[in-house]
Amino acid sequence: MSTYPEIRTLPVPDGLEGERVDAVISRLFGFSRTKAAELAAGGKVQVDGAVAGKSERVHGGAWLEVEMPQAPAPVQIVAEPVEGMEIVHDDDDIVVIMKPVGVAAHPSPGWTGTTVIGGV
Repeated sequence: MSTYPEIRTLPVPDGLEGERVDAVISRLFGFSRTKAAELAAGGKVQVDGAVAGKSERVHGGAWLEVEMPQAPAPVQIVAEPVEGMEIVHDDDDIVVIMKPVGVAAHPSPGWTGTTVIGGV
């Protein structure tokens, strides 16, 4: 595994002429606008070889270079009892669960609390 950051370079499509850097990154790479703005603010975005801020406008054909962020760690399912969770119905096809407030239905990146999946 390489310790060098992954850099992706591509031309800005003509259809994105005049758009902000964060909007272009969001559309081309599938990041949220917030994540795209963070990359630009962190100096990880260049347009035609110059570091670009999140609100700079791009022109069609400009070369966009983005240092890709590290992938998030895989979500872990942790088996743990969930106080107040109740199985209302259970058969071969469906399970109906009444969960307490503050318990997530399933694990997701960034969530550190209890989940229904972990409680089942």
